[in-house]
Amino acid sequence: MENSKPVYKTAVYLTSYFVSILGIAIMTAWFLDIRLLESVFPNYNSMKFNTALGFAILGISIILQRKENSIWLVVSKIFAGIVISIGAGSLYQDVFQLNIGIDQFFVKENHAVGIPGRMSPLTAICFCLTGGFLLLHTGNRYAKRISQILLHIVTIISFVAIVGYILNVPNFYKLSVLSAMAVHTALSFFIFSIGASLIHPEKGITGLFTGSEIGNIMARKLFAQVILSMLILTYFRIETERQKWVSVEFGIALFAISFLLVMLFLIWKTSGYLNRIDAKKSQAESSLSQVTAFLNSTPEPIIILDSNGYIQLINDKAELVFGYKKEDLTGKTFVVLLPHQSTDHSQFSNLNYNHIHIPKGELFMKKMSGELLPVDVSVSPFKVSGEEYTSVAIKDISERKKAEMELKESNLRNQIFVKQSPNALAMVDKEMRYVAASEKWYKDYKLEGKEIIGKSHYDIFPEIGEDWKKIHNDCLQGDINTCDEASFEREDGSLQWISWDVRPWYISEGNIGGLLMYTAEITSIKEKDIERKKIEYILERSNQIAKIATWEITLKNDQVSWSNMAKDIFELPESYNLNKHSFLEFFKKGESYDNLISEIEILTTTGKPYDLEIEITTAKQNQKWIRIIGEAEFKNKKCVRRFGVFQDITRSKKSGKRAQYTQ
Repeated sequence: MENSKPVYKTAVYLTSYFVSILGIAIMTAWFLDIRLLESVFPNYNSMKFNTALGFAILGISIILQRKENSIWLVVSKIFAGIVISIGAGSLYQDVFQLNIGIDQFFVKENHAVGIPGRMSPLTAICFCLTGGFLLLHTGNRYAKRISQILLHIVTIISFVAIVGYILNVPNFYKLSVLSAMAVHTALSFFIFSIGASLIHPEKGITGLFTGSEIGNIMARKLFAQVILSMLILTYFRIETERQKWVSVEFGIALFAISFLLVMLFLIWKTSGYLNRIDAKKSQAESSLSQVTAFLNSTPEPIIILDSNGYIQLINDKAELVFGYKKEDLTGKTFVVLLPHQSTDHSQFSNLNYNHIHIPKGELFMKKMSGELLPVDVSVSPFKVSGEEYTSVAIKDISERKKAEMELKESNLRNQIFVKQSPNALAMVDKEMRYVAASEKWYKDYKLEGKEIIGKSHYDIFPEIGEDWKKIHNDCLQGDINTCDEASFEREDGSLQWISWDVRPWYISEGNIGGLLMYTAEITSIKEKDIERKKIEYILERSNQIAKIATWEITLKNDQVSWSNMAKDIFELPESYNLNKHSFLEFFKKGESYDNLISEIEILTTTGKPYDLEIEITTAKQNQKWIRIIGEAEFKNKKCVRRFGVFQDITRSKKSGKRAQYTQ
């Protein structure tokens, strides 16, 4: 029944319930001796107890198959065997003129016509045929075809009996030598055989009336009308014969003419109806061609479903992506494209078409090759000429899923990298809970022995202020925050200097998963730097007091650099640019100047330092005495740099005292 439309399934189960309830009711009537239920009309044949039992088992067998469970299917097959046994046992008695005791095994019949409790041979044959159907219809396609033929035979036999009752022709429904089938027995077999044939509606004669082609529509339209017309005309023909209103010859001619006229009228009506359908079909095909052209122009697969979830139209892209031909999918349910495990995902919002779930959102769909394709599904219902349809737009997200998987693997590698990093690194999620942290992180922040993974960064560092929380929040929005150095007062009051880089990490493109925090603990470096600056400050102040300055000449480019105190001594402006030649212009010519030039030459060639007292003329033309000390730096036995100190000794010269020097 997996290929049956929901309306057909409903019909199957309704007929099954009908015959099972009728059978139980008739059995109850036999136990309670209610003649009205045993025989619907007085003086008509009754439905025997075994017949009622067979109908009850038939209906229950079909109902059990609805359970879609292997155990219940086995039970159903056993019931089918019982039905065949009931029919075959009764036929065996009739053929061999025996009585094996099954006719009145359950109840005694005291008012029987013929053999008490025995069903008619036609009824027994129908039970054998319907039992055979129950055994075969779940098999391969050949078994299904045979099972459908068995049902059609039951339909014909029961219909013949019903016609006999309608036309009141005893020999017609008794089939001469065979005893009559009860009227409600015939009706039950007729209803059950038609209902059960809808389990495989595409098989046999049933397919003629259940298809959607124009021929199927014509068959449905004409068949009921033809049957009804034939019954009415036949009834009047029999009555004219019984009442001797016309002769036999005239009656037959009148019947033939009436039949032709009725058929002509029915054909006229049906052809008009079919012409209207054809006109609508042409209009629909025109609209469909426009819709198809539009759908084929879209870059994504699109599937159009009817209100029952059956595929009515697919575009070229869907045909290409899934590997099916359009005719392979048209008329099938959407479920054919879903793997079994994907047909009922609780995380999806589903549209329910008579138990057919059309998932929305991300899921896997199945190609014709069996390959699973990750897709994003968008479902949009719409109406055309009052009919409800659904557009299912499908987006292939294979590349996105691949990228997400790669990013996920990358994030996993990042976690491993963070743990093994020699630097202080930590990885937190969007809730600022630790995902990973390096050993250096534990060491720098004195967290050795503590379990921090899964805990909030703010619980580990409760002293963190709102300024840091704002930085974290901004970075969770995509910012990057860096700092070369900053002080951080710990909860115990100690001062810690750190540099940091805080930036987001991503689960997928545009989807931030949390933060990566890199920090460097620079407290010891900062403390040394502060100490160095203190010493430099003290030295600078000492030089200012002692009026000591430094100088340096790089010989490669003759670049001269002096400290600010040197410019003060020579009374030069801050913007003054020195070179080797301008440097010597301030020294007063004479013996001391000649000694300086000689000492410079010796220093440059041998590296021997000098210490001289020389008179200079400042930029403001003031006369001063300086003490100049020079040393040299050699590379590959070649002097590359001369450097030394100046000291203003003018005051000591004037006082005739020699100053005390410090280096």
